[in-house]
Amino acid sequence: MAEATPTSPPGAPKPDLTVTESAEPLVTVRWNDVDSGGLETDYSVRYSINGGPKRDATLGSGNSATFTVKNLRPGESVHVEVEVTARNDGGSTVGTIDRTVSRPVPMPTELEVEPVYGDPITINIDWRGVSGVSKYGVAWSVNGGEVSSREVDTTSFVLGSADVQFQAGQSIKISVRAIGEGGARSDALEKTIIISPPEPEPDSTADPEGLDDD
Repeated sequence: MAEATPTSPPGAPKPDLTVTESAEPLVTVRWNDVDSGGLETDYSVRYSINGGPKRDATLGSGNSATFTVKNLRPGESVHVEVEVTARNDGGSTVGTIDRTVSRPVPMPTELEVEPVYGDPITINIDWRGVSGVSKYGVAWSVNGGEVSSREVDTTSFVLGSADVQFQAGQSIKISVRAIGEGGARSDALEKTIIISPPEPEPDSTADPEGLDDD
């Protein structure tokens, strides 16, 4: 019986690639079957982390592979190659395609925004940080106007008179983002407050009737 020969080189597989957040990031790769011209085909998957050495991934059922990546920080990337080999007596013909996916940067949580009505007025901003992230972006705007921002390496920030000239009735919108490797940013955690200084207390030493006892 004559050996089958491919009518054309096998096409490159088209993988879908995702990273799922967990204690250790879970990478899932799925790809389509390719037209191998009737020849037997094999698939293989290799990956590298941040340009490091390539490693083989264990294939799952069907056209898929799933593997964990230890110590991958938010914003760091995984480069994946999916290779198809079509075999015949003359050797093998290979089609390869690659994809890169980054670990998402999780959003901070538990944002607290507390105005302090002293002289001058300030706003204390606090939030719960993200594991593996050491930098955050704090942004603010007044009455829907121009956005200003600052990067900090803590999970708190004081918005002061050097940043905003606070006045009663102003609407202050605050947002905080986690900043991962390579400058990748999370979605924003946001909160809006209205500047509402308390009414001054009446002077208890004043004579309400404008009279004195003399």
